[in-house]
Amino acid sequence: MSPPSLRVYSVLPTARTLISYRPDSATFAVIGASSYLILFALPLAADVPLLGLAVCTALAVLVADRGETPPRARRLAGAVALFFVSIGLSLLVADDVQRGVVLSRPLVPGALLFVVIAGHFRDLDDTRRLYAAFAVTALAVGAAVLAEAWRHPALDPSALVASLGSPALVVPNDVALLAVAAPLAWALLQSTRRYGTALLAGTSLLVSAGAIAVLQSRVAALAMISGIACSVAARSWRRAAVAVVSVAAVVLTVDAVRGLPLLHKFAPGANPRIALWIAALAMFRDAPWLGQGPHAFGALQDAYAGALVLPPWIPLDERAVPWAHNLYLETLAEQGIVGFLALGVMLATAVRLAYAVVAKARDRDARVLAAGALGSLVAVATAGLVELSFIREWVVVVTFTLLGIISHHTALPLPAPQPLEVPS
Repeated sequence: MSPPSLRVYSVLPTARTLISYRPDSATFAVIGASSYLILFALPLAADVPLLGLAVCTALAVLVADRGETPPRARRLAGAVALFFVSIGLSLLVADDVQRGVVLSRPLVPGALLFVVIAGHFRDLDDTRRLYAAFAVTALAVGAAVLAEAWRHPALDPSALVASLGSPALVVPNDVALLAVAAPLAWALLQSTRRYGTALLAGTSLLVSAGAIAVLQSRVAALAMISGIACSVAARSWRRAAVAVVSVAAVVLTVDAVRGLPLLHKFAPGANPRIALWIAALAMFRDAPWLGQGPHAFGALQDAYAGALVLPPWIPLDERAVPWAHNLYLETLAEQGIVGFLALGVMLATAVRLAYAVVAKARDRDARVLAAGALGSLVAVATAGLVELSFIREWVVVVTFTLLGIISHHTALPLPAPQPLEVPS
């Protein structure tokens, strides 16, 4: 046994290390981003997750080492800044500025997530931790949907969503959140070497597919399949086919157990979205450059839809509809050509940079994780054709999180090529 004096001195270096320990910016960034992604879908006070994210972002900025940002990362940051500028310009000409500002609140966590991920994440392990947070959120939301459907089998999808009380699920098609998270879970499953993480990712995928079938969302089903297919096809077309068949099999199995209600919704019929799209184009014609103002579609929809002269085969939705069910036409109506081009530049830049990482990175895990972000962004873009809107908080949060991930990966240094061994 060591003398007391020696035991005291042996403890001193450890104590000194603990006292002098300072978490780096990446630690605060991962904690802030991951906790927000897990908490924002829960029925909590709206400011609690945002406050945590803001504090962690401030701490990450305060302790960060000032380094040179790679030009590729700057390009995506510039495209994101351009989109925010286009929103500001549209607000200047909006008839109802207060409405535009209030409904643009999700841009605050979206901007913080982009900054903290793009600027302060350190390596691939940070990306894995964020993907795990997405998997936890998808698993929690999907399990809640399945449990509620089990307890109340007579509820229709809209009533089931209302009974959950989650701020992320307002209408059944909001289950597209799980579809968008699916490529990230797939990438996590392919890149992790930990059994617990692999179990989390795999379970999240299965539960998400089941929840999509229960809520009968065609948009989510197509987004999930297209996102995973793109993610895997970026590396192997053969594996992409296997992935698509696997996901489709799970969705169809759950749908078959419930009597194929989801499959029946794919039958051809009149689509009330067409009238909304025509109304959005009419709004665009009246304000082509900067649009009617952010989130003005819901306020103007009744007036414009009521003035439309439509053929009998286009039904008119008599309900008050706050969004155009097409992200691109809605942006065109609310932010004009300037906002539409800014959105296009932002998404196109992100897709191009993500694919460049998938194609050029020498590290397998870097390719897999970047392909997951690319697949999720494709899922967002696909669902945006017929459903998504930036009026919904989860769409903004997930979109700018994905942009932050892609920017982070473009800033990672590529591994140096290994020297060839010359046999002696």
